[in-house]
Amino acid sequence: IGEQPEACLPLYGTGKQTYDVLTDKPQNPQIVQVEVDPINVQQGQTQTVTVKVKEKNSNAITKESGVAVNILTDNKNFVAALKLVMAEDMQDDRTTLLTTWQGSWVQEDSTCHTYMETITAKNSKGEQSSVDLSFK
Repeated sequence: IGEQPEACLPLYGTGKQTYDVLTDKPQNPQIVQVEVDPINVQQGQTQTVTVKVKEKNSNAITKESGVAVNILTDNKNFVAALKLVMAEDMQDDRTTLLTTWQGSWVQEDSTCHTYMETITAKNSKGEQSSVDLSFK
């Protein structure tokens, strides 16, 4: 009797998905929003991730600043660095900086059983925070 291949686990959502990140213990920098487009990316297709980061008492972005996404799939684990696409002062608070980071990559592996992205933001002082998103 031959073994049946395991069925793929269901995916939480399709298309572009936006996640607002809320916490009772804000960090600096603080990841406030993550957009994954599309969440149901297939092998060989391009996925884009956009991350918004809030940082208090800062008005500087240096070479130490940055956002990276660690993508864990069925058989691979890789890191993609995101590029800064916008920086602005918060309208209600001139001491808080809101930055938007974005990156795209081609999905090179299946996401049948394992599909997770860890987003890590680092500021000019070397402080960092991260968010785990599990899609399976």
